[in-house]
Amino acid sequence: MKKFFLVSLFLLSSCGGDDFQKVETLESFRILGVFSLTPEVAPNVGSVDLQLYVSDVNGAGRSITGTTQGCIDPGIALGAEVSCDHDPATQNGAYTINTAGMDLFTGLSPDIAQVNIPNTILLGRSSREQFNGVGFIVIFRFNVDGKDVTAFKRIVVTNRGTTNTTNTNPIPGTMNVNGAGV
Repeated sequence: MKKFFLVSLFLLSSCGGDDFQKVETLESFRILGVFSLTPEVAPNVGSVDLQLYVSDVNGAGRSITGTTQGCIDPGIALGAEVSCDHDPATQNGAYTINTAGMDLFTGLSPDIAQVNIPNTILLGRSSREQFNGVGFIVIFRFNVDGKDVTAFKRIVVTNRGTTNTTNTNPIPGTMNVNGAGV
């Protein structure tokens, strides 16, 4: 009986306190995602355009400036830190999110970050790496209201073929509700 009481007490107790952040509540500046029309490219593509999905409901329409860094992926999927410290050819830039005139802004930032993909990214790589692709990451960093906010996007660079054979984002078609297109 004593064990049952202790186990029940343990299971019914809550974790954390009242300061546990609810991920579904948008209260401060947050980057919800990074969008690219071309998530996989050939090395000769030149540049890729990126946009951020942001939420700044308390910002009352402001301009927020941060930095960007672009480099070869250090192996994030294998546990490496999201950083460009390993790459001497890191590309540095700036990115501004302008939500001026938009109260309670949550959506796609109107501003575009253009990132150059190095032509030489596949040089010296095995044929398998060239076909499967090499990751190129772009890191966005902001300091808003005293908090550091970071996001990154991985773009695959491959010589698999033309633009028609590389992976692209899905394009939704017609959604049917009770047999009728919406």
